[in-house]
Amino acid sequence: MQLISNVHRLLRNSLKKSYFMSNVYGLLRSSLKKSIHRRIFFLHMPKCGGTSIRSSMRGHFKSSNLLTNNPIFEYNTHSLSYSIKITSGNWREYSDQLLLYFMADKRLKYIGGHFWWSDTAYYQFSDEWDFITILRDPVSRWFSNYFDDRYSNNSLFKITDDLSSFVYSKRASYLGRIYINRLTDTVDQSKNEKQALIDQAIANLKKFEIVGCLEHMDDFKRQFEESYGVRLNVGRKNTNPLHVTVQKQQITDEIKKIVEEICEPDMQIYQYALSKIHK
Repeated sequence: MQLISNVHRLLRNSLKKSYFMSNVYGLLRSSLKKSIHRRIFFLHMPKCGGTSIRSSMRGHFKSSNLLTNNPIFEYNTHSLSYSIKITSGNWREYSDQLLLYFMADKRLKYIGGHFWWSDTAYYQFSDEWDFITILRDPVSRWFSNYFDDRYSNNSLFKITDDLSSFVYSKRASYLGRIYINRLTDTVDQSKNEKQALIDQAIANLKKFEIVGCLEHMDDFKRQFEESYGVRLNVGRKNTNPLHVTVQKQQITDEIKKIVEEICEPDMQIYQYALSKIHK
């Protein structure tokens, strides 16, 4: 197993510069992955269709002989929140420590959840784990996040303000920077210029094995099948509690313009991901 991993790493470093050899490298890499069952870390962005994708990927592992080895870890957001309250801990630090612990567990083959990008996790474990994520148009994601937290009975971060008031809140601005927040290893982002954080997020996104876009799910499934030899059957889970028709009735042109301005930082990151579709 270690020998195969070492060969994989040497090929990646020495052959990528050649167009012809990179094609050879790609085929060999795919073959190696399928033969050694590369492990998958799915960074689940909020309200990006990740619940359905996670369910499909979990199904693959559960149908294998690895079931008896309990190869899956996904933290429950409500349970994690309760644990943090008990310990008076920091949500992000607690999450990062969980990620490192479970990546170090050789029994696991899949990790998924609302984690953050971690430089330490990547540099320590990227030879063993493939990083995967999927993004969504930030404006659509923002509205989905709002309506879910506003109307869902199970929301952990309940919103009580109506839409016309909420768009001017501090949390509204935070929801427009989810990708910056989740894709950078920078806790105090106030000390960094916005563009520097955007560039950092894009640089980290380049390190992912697969970056999908919810609006192009077929492309994401194609990439996954080419990389792992597994065809995903992605259904619809965790749908919004408020019907889309009722949502639209609340979204005026003025509110939509404000949200587009709020989401401008994340839009740059999304546009990068979108540019890689079909390439």
